[in-house]
Amino acid sequence: MQAEPTDEDAHRAIMVRALGAGDRQGAIRQFERLCRHLRADLGVGPGAATVAIYEEAIAEDSRRAENRTRATLARALIALNSGDLSEATSYARHARELAMVANLGREIGEASAVLAIAANMQNRWPEMFEAEFVEFTRHDSERSGYILDAQLCIAEFCLAGRASELCAASKASAHHRRASRLGARSGHRRPVTGRSGTVLR
Repeated sequence: MQAEPTDEDAHRAIMVRALGAGDRQGAIRQFERLCRHLRADLGVGPGAATVAIYEEAIAEDSRRAENRTRATLARALIALNSGDLSEATSYARHARELAMVANLGREIGEASAVLAIAANMQNRWPEMFEAEFVEFTRHDSERSGYILDAQLCIAEFCLAGRASELCAASKASAHHRRASRLGARSGHRRPVTGRSGTVLR
């Protein structure tokens, strides 16, 4: 696995052997290892066949909620990559609900990113950002940072041109004032700048 860490077929074969030997935890660990390599090296998620084996591995493993969350998130990514935006949105919402129940910060953020990407591909991301900002800063300030960080990543990606930057800067300022009124915690992240150097937050 050192030579080709993103060789999904090889990872899947190891998972199958682990399951055949009754080592469910080994199969789960292999899946998680594959996901890390795919995300870091290629920016993608595992395929449907690999996710199916993972789901088999966790079927009798109820020890941690994150297993079900990750499987659902993997399904969302598969749907997103195939262009089925409705299914991707449905899986991502479910994954985020599971992650929020289990208080899994990273998975909350990843599911939120999938939702934002799907919304952007349907030309409705700004409306979604506005709605999520209001909802989560008002009702769930503890976890709003994970969600808003994911949304801001999409904002950085989508910005293009001076007009868009100024518009985003105006919205960011308005959101900041609203968050302050609602008592949201201040973060300590680096400022986000647009392509021309405009500071957005």
